[in-house]
Amino acid sequence: MTRQVWLTFNSKDIPGGEYEGQVVVEPGAIRVPIRLKVCPIALPDQPTLHLGGWDYTDASSLFDVTEQNRTALIGHLQEHCVDTPWASSSVMPNGKYDRNGTMIESPDAKNFKTWIERWPNARNYFVFSCVGEQFAGFEMGTPPFKQAVAAWINWWAGQLVQWNVKPEQLGLLLVDEPGTPQQDKVIAEYGKVIRAAQPKVIIWEDPNWLDPLKGSLEMYAISTILCPQLPMWVTQGKPFADFYAKQREAGRELWFYTCSGPGRLLDPYACHRLQQWFCWQYGAKGSCFWAFGDSSDASSWNEYISKSGAYTPLFLDPMTVTQGKHMEAIREGMEDYEYLRMLRDRVVELQKKGASGKAVVAAATLLASAADRVTACLKQQSDINWREPKDRSIADRVRVEILTALLALEGI
Repeated sequence: MTRQVWLTFNSKDIPGGEYEGQVVVEPGAIRVPIRLKVCPIALPDQPTLHLGGWDYTDASSLFDVTEQNRTALIGHLQEHCVDTPWASSSVMPNGKYDRNGTMIESPDAKNFKTWIERWPNARNYFVFSCVGEQFAGFEMGTPPFKQAVAAWINWWAGQLVQWNVKPEQLGLLLVDEPGTPQQDKVIAEYGKVIRAAQPKVIIWEDPNWLDPLKGSLEMYAISTILCPQLPMWVTQGKPFADFYAKQREAGRELWFYTCSGPGRLLDPYACHRLQQWFCWQYGAKGSCFWAFGDSSDASSWNEYISKSGAYTPLFLDPMTVTQGKHMEAIREGMEDYEYLRMLRDRVVELQKKGASGKAVVAAATLLASAADRVTACLKQQSDINWREPKDRSIADRVRVEILTALLALEGI
């Protein structure tokens, strides 16, 4: 079989300059020369763009996360810029209520506390609430229902503050991929109560309407974050994109996610790296992938026995976690986004000072075209597959152009 060796360089805390060395391969003493140039520009410790992937590391065993691989998985995700872990609904139980909807017994908070202790530096804590038409036995829309849901979210917001977690760090996915009027109604009914009681708590939704105009306007309006599928965005064209652009302009935050698969058949470049370029292009603040912990009940080292095809962008088995091209591509995309952000901020800073030299004009021109040039290779959903031919060098070339522009702006 064909094998490849990939080298990763971590230039943090290394002075700028050129470094040379070699890799010696035994037996045969094959010598591969290496030259590394470190530029005197540092990426921030915390990326601007949010990243998550339904890891469900709250549970002892969910999908293919186990007690044996969970710690390694969390560490691997944190090293790859993940700042938004996902938990199952088990971390936020209902508690108990009287017949009027008044809380008479507090929820058990131990699972939530254990989860956030595993992710002490996360910027968001998102929970798939998976709600239905009843809450604690109360029919949706009734006065006891509203009373109980308000009491529930108020209790949890107060509990989180005690753990130094702000209400705006908590995100709730009420119904996954809503695509029917009834699902939209459930989101709206819960969302109205939650937003009235705790307006800072995030309602995060991933609508699955091919024609978003058929979705409930109330559902869209009650959501804090709307996260359409990026492949759907690409294939449905301008009307789809315009709809979500208007939602963003109306105050909803925009994210993107991808849940195509099997994961190993997806192009790490087109699917996993370029999603972050689309985030920049359309003003999205977060990027998600289904799913970091889903290898379809099989080891990633033998996917022939998986139930329906693995989705995880890394190599996962019950005991170990190993990096792979798809996860590395996600991190590359996160860094690409940061390059763009750094160049934009520098250009804005210089323009405010009145600087208008050739380097500033060139940098502004580059910013205006960079994302369009990189994302142009995705015209239909099939383009995210590895088998589809495409130029996979554009993102690297544009990234070097951005770095060159940043260096040219030094000292102005």
